[in-house]
Parts: sequence; C-alpha cells; structure tokens
Amino acid sequence: MPGFDVIKHAGNVIWRWLYAGEDVLRVTSIVVMSLLVFISIMLRLILTWASPEWDEIARYVMIWSIMAGAIVTSRADEHIKMGFLRSLFHTERKLLIFDFIILVITLLFLCVFVVWSYQYLLFSVEAGLRSIVTDIPMAPAHASFVTGAAFSVLHFVVHTIKKGQQLLNYSKTEVSC
Repeated sequence: MPGFDVIKHAGNVIWRWLYAGEDVLRVTSIVVMSLLVFISIMLRLILTWASPEWDEIARYVMIWSIMAGAIVTSRADEHIKMGFLRSLFHTERKLLIFDFIILVITLLFLCVFVVWSYQYLLFSVEAGLRSIVTDIPMAPAHASFVTGAAFSVLHFVVHTIKKGQQLLNYSKTEVSC
C-alpha cells in the first residue's frame, strides 16, 4: 500500500522531530541553569554581590530541566519499575501482565497530573500569579508541569500499546502451543 508508506514515513519524521525537540529542551535547560548558577556564584565571589533574582530564575529553569528529564525518561521507558514486586512473578506471562498493569496505572496517574497541572496553569494565569523576588509571571514555570506530563503521557501510551501487543502475541503463541 503506497498510501500507508507515506503516512508511516510522515509519522516517523514527526516522531524524530519530537525526539529532537525533547532533547533540545533537556540540554538547553541544563546549560542555561548551569550558566545562571555559575554567574550567580561568580558575582558572589568576585563582586561580593548576592542576587536572589539569579537564584530564582535558575530554580525556574531547573523545574523545566526536571520535567524535560521526566519526558526523556518516559520516552526511554526508564521510569521507576517496581523491581521489588517484579521478583515475585516467575513466569514470562505473569511479568508481562504485571508490567502492563503498572503501565496502565502510571498512565492513569499521569493523565490526572496533566489535568491538575493544566487547571493550575489556568489558575496561575487568571490570578496573575507573580514571583515574589523577580516579579515575573509564574505561568511559564507552571507550564513546565503541563508540558512534561503531556509528553510523558504520549510516551506512556506508546509503551502501553507495545506492552499490550507483547501480551497479546504471547497469549496467541501460548494458545497455539
């Protein structure tokens, strides 16, 4: 089917751009945060000038860095796996079922977090929440929660579908044996 190949290729291109964007966000936030902290430390050491503004902005960039890391971790399927519980299951089928259930539970919690963080972002904008030290709007910092959780949900959906397919394929091969 030539039409399907075009759609598949377009999907792969979009997926690669998404991965690149996530990596750029992760690296950029870490570099910017490191530069802000370095500048803040140098101002203290050289000019003996402590600036709480630099520290606060670095904290907001750190929040973005943490959420970008969460996105990349969920993309790589390297989140907390509950290994202590996995050791209780001794067959491949039980492990697949357990992993699938854990993915679904995590996905549900992430969906709740997306809704909550979106509502909080709206509240932040509507209430005009501003930083105490720098007097900048808090919405950009709060947007990191929505962004990180939404992209994590996207990756968890993909992992859940793949794990579900593995479970179905395993069940089919087990029945045919």
